Amino acid sequence: MSARRPFSDIPDASALRLAQSLRAQMPVTRTLARTRRATALFALFLGLVLPMTAASRFMGASQSDIPRSPEMQMKSMAAVALATSGLITSIAAGDAVEWRVADGGNGHWYGLTENAGTWDQMRLLAAGAAGELVSILTDGENEVVRSLVAASSGSWIGASKSPQQPWRWADGSTWGYTHWCPGEPCCGDGEPYVYMSVGGCWDDHNQTQTLRRGVIEWSSDCNNDGIVDYGQILSGSLADTNANGVPDTCELSVEPFEVVALQPDPAIVSSADVRARIEGSGYPWKIRDRRNGMEFVLVPPGRFVMGSDSSDPESVADEMPAHEVILTNPLYLAKTEVTQGEWFTMTGTQPSYFGNQPNNPVERVSWLDAVGAASMYGYRLPTEAEWEHACRGEVANSRYGPLNEIAWWGNGFGGTSGWGTNPVGTKAANVFGLHDMIGNVWEYCQDYWGQYGAETLMNPTGPASGTDRVGRSGDWYWPAVGNRATYRLSVVPDGVGLASNGVRYAVTPGLTGLYDPSRIQDCNADGIVDYGQILSGSLADTNANGVPDICESTILVPSQYPTIQAAIDAVPANSQRTVQVAAGTYNESFSLNG
Repeated sequence: MSARRPFSDIPDASALRLAQSLRAQMPVTRTLARTRRATALFALFLGLVLPMTAASRFMGASQSDIPRSPEMQMKSMAAVALATSGLITSIAAGDAVEWRVADGGNGHWYGLTENAGTWDQMRLLAAGAAGELVSILTDGENEVVRSLVAASSGSWIGASKSPQQPWRWADGSTWGYTHWCPGEPCCGDGEPYVYMSVGGCWDDHNQTQTLRRGVIEWSSDCNNDGIVDYGQILSGSLADTNANGVPDTCELSVEPFEVVALQPDPAIVSSADVRARIEGSGYPWKIRDRRNGMEFVLVPPGRFVMGSDSSDPESVADEMPAHEVILTNPLYLAKTEVTQGEWFTMTGTQPSYFGNQPNNPVERVSWLDAVGAASMYGYRLPTEAEWEHACRGEVANSRYGPLNEIAWWGNGFGGTSGWGTNPVGTKAANVFGLHDMIGNVWEYCQDYWGQYGAETLMNPTGPASGTDRVGRSGDWYWPAVGNRATYRLSVVPDGVGLASNGVRYAVTPGLTGLYDPSRIQDCNADGIVDYGQILSGSLADTNANGVPDICESTILVPSQYPTIQAAIDAVPANSQRTVQVAAGTYNESFSLNG
């Protein structure tokens, strides 16, 4: 059994998160009819509830640092190993097979997926499914893949090239063996990807021709015992206690996130109120992902007016009506847009039109690309409300500073940008420490596109269904009106845009493992940060000073509590408060011991 060079260092929970994030998007294909009855029951379950992304996981393992989900493990029970030869004679689409060493193979697992998308999207999907687009090194391996592809109309394989560069395999295997169709490859840099035809020969292809099928290969052997991990997990010879597809003996012992700065820098987070909310959240202000170097800063909960109204001369209809939004939870948001260097580390691809600039933002990635890559690392896209709150930085205006100081914008419209993107982090940050929230490249949000309502919303996530998604930020080309915190763009999920569609990732703080309950502001000792409870209305703060009424050193009657008895009842046990009773000319204070 030979293991190929891994695609990238992807974290232990990545594949499961990819399946969860794309769960409703792709259908599962049928299983083999010749499997035993128990397998058929698993197949029925999978056909009813699992998307193709999750189903593709059943097919095996590619690398030690990419897990497989429990759904994938059940699906693998439907896979059929080669029984009598090293070649596959007839395999239904969607099923995985092992090319066994005993039959002259390499011990790897192979499977055909449906509805995969473009080559780049297929590669991301394969990585999230714990594998890699197949690399074909021999006639025997080509026949294995041909037999999988025979029932389809062609399928992506893992070969590609970049301008002025030779063909290469996605997993780093040595390029040598080829099986081109007659007259192929034909088109040089114009068709830089490879698909296999039904007959088993190869044809070069371009990205816009969406085949929607791909062959994934799994070869991981994290403990170097010569056997693919996935089969050992199925047989029970390797334990996988947390069912993430990585054998317990190979689990990463180092947490992916590390603390860069525990407390906010006053020179950046200039607001004392914002610093207090960050420090009282129980989470560090700035953290770094060890796997790719990406830095995130904490955005505290808050209340703000989202959108705009006619009082803003730049406002447009899609931003109206302005409405109040309450966000009760903190959020980690990447300090800058994802750079080309970070994207390459994460995915092994370089889609940018303005490429070969590792410190510039990645562009020409679709919403689906962004979600797929995010899921491999436990990231997510921010909601539209989270994005606007983070962008505004506690200001009511549609920009957090003078446009030329905070943004690369407006090539051809009198703006600061030349032709193309610019290095991230070179313009002024907002009060949270976030750079380039306006300009440079558009940033995707999780929400479906939809019109606003006028009602106050708490932790909104957008419409429940839809077609298009939301883009924010503006970019290096657009005029000033598009480079505002309130401006909204409707985006097609599988579109890559014109060299200006990028991404900025969010992380739910609870997934970082960095929570410290001893640091939270929790005056009533209920284990919940006071500020979030004030925002949600579960704790009263009559004088709006950020301290719950029950924790004030002085309790006012009747402005905070209607009666003296109510004030007495509000004093927590083992605490002391001063009660001030003022009505008309009457004013008296006395102490209460809880």
